[in-house]
Amino acid sequence: MRHVAVDPDLFSSGDLLVSRRMEGFDTYYMVATGGWAAHAAVVMREGKALYVWEARYPAGVARTPMAQWLERARASEAEVAWLQLRNDVRRRFNETLGLAFLHAEEGSFYSPRAVFFGAVDSDDYPFSSDLLPFVIRYLQELDPALFSTVFQDALNTRLGNTSYSTFEDILVATAADGNMTIQSLMALPEQDSLSAHSFSAGSLPTAFYRAAGLFGARVEINAQEFTVKDVYQLDFFNTTGQRQRPQLCQEADPHLPYCQLSGAHRLKLPGLSSVKPYSHMNEACRRERTEGC
Repeated sequence: MRHVAVDPDLFSSGDLLVSRRMEGFDTYYMVATGGWAAHAAVVMREGKALYVWEARYPAGVARTPMAQWLERARASEAEVAWLQLRNDVRRRFNETLGLAFLHAEEGSFYSPRAVFFGAVDSDDYPFSSDLLPFVIRYLQELDPALFSTVFQDALNTRLGNTSYSTFEDILVATAADGNMTIQSLMALPEQDSLSAHSFSAGSLPTAFYRAAGLFGARVEINAQEFTVKDVYQLDFFNTTGQRQRPQLCQEADPHLPYCQLSGAHRLKLPGLSSVKPYSHMNEACRRERTEGC
């Protein structure tokens, strides 16, 4: 498989595009999150135009014409899958509210902090609990700006809005608590209320679906806790052929329940559309999901 040229008229607002490249950051991200994709973006129609909305570095939240986005993905040899909203989910999808959310957040920052803390849900996963403090300490010396962006404010917030300037001070304050380790401190959920107007590739589609009404009024989530895997595992997407896959997609790969648009290798998505939304989901999950994590 290299390229499947789907009729643009077949795409609908709210559909999800997930992708990966088997190199660089994408491989580290998939190992850290346990997912099989490293990026997610949503499709939206605006009049006759078709756009892809995403959070990416360094642009932040931005929209790109669909044809241009797909061409860029193919040029980078990315594997891209197109996930269609299931019919019953689409009936609950409020396109107007979803689009209003995206326009309100256009230009918001890309958040390396959300990338990291969205993946860290327990005190020993996905990183070695013994090694991690040394890695962060080294990062502080190697790249102080990155340490500040990803860790300093996030850890101070978790300590009760303290203002420690070094990782050593944060370690001492954590040890003084007596009931907390630096690992358990980092595993505390990332709160949306403290990370406004900044998004990762996983948190933007999640916040968009929430704004469009797909989580309902009773389910409370922190979108910043969602990785790309968490998004495609939401019970929102068609896996049963309710919306027939285009013939070109079937010919390109008759075995997938969704359409892969590009890539030299099959993009499998274990757990696709298998998790029904519930409050505080994805705040304490390890590599293998357990009930209620």
